Amino acid sequence: MSHTRLPSGARRGESCVSSNHPSLTLPEGEGKTQKNPPSPWERGRGEVGGFVLAELLVALAILAFIMIGVGALTSNIFKLQAYNSEAMTETDELRRFMKTFVAELRSAETSDNGGYSISAAASTSITFYDDLYNDGKREQIRYYVSGTTLNKGVTASTGVPPVYTSANETISEVIHNLTSANTTIFSYYPATYAGTTTPLTVPIDIAQIHLVKAQVIVDTDPNRAPGPVTDSTQVSIRNLKDNL
Repeated sequence: MSHTRLPSGARRGESCVSSNHPSLTLPEGEGKTQKNPPSPWERGRGEVGGFVLAELLVALAILAFIMIGVGALTSNIFKLQAYNSEAMTETDELRRFMKTFVAELRSAETSDNGGYSISAAASTSITFYDDLYNDGKREQIRYYVSGTTLNKGVTASTGVPPVYTSANETISEVIHNLTSANTTIFSYYPATYAGTTTPLTVPIDIAQIHLVKAQVIVDTDPNRAPGPVTDSTQVSIRNLKDNL
């Protein structure tokens, strides 16, 4: 039996591969313990108090600016919607007034106590009588300006003989946001009106009134576009015409 002789200094049980054998040479670093590279968390732990905190503050600042911008935009949208809604309301008020005023004044009649169809006329007010509810009775109808609002007062006659008591007047608001340009809402013209006739002068002689013009100017916000809205109409009082 042959025995293999251990190299000098080698112990039994240890590898006896010779480093001089070319086919058994270990690659460089082979057999040495290598450490795994540090994870991103391990690398960043030392930055939490510095760089990462700065990033967090910047992100919070950006978020705050975005929230402020969104809040301002939302507020402007609500304001614009409210403004547009009010402007539409004013336009509707103008249209309703013109339509109602024409119908009422055109069919004006003598009062229940025999008074003239028009009892008072001024540049910002007019009072006349009409069978408003088609019940055979004539109500006193009064349009007048109070501040920046055009109001309508309706008074029914009571008693025998019939009288119109101001305490019984029911008042409603008809048009809002009148401008200061509404110095003359109602203009009055005689039977000779031919389109360019000069209106009757104050004090108005109500017996001369055959045609009434109404012009109303409103503006939701004088400091914002699109500016004031103007609407106008004219009414020939049917029961006062000479050509019927």
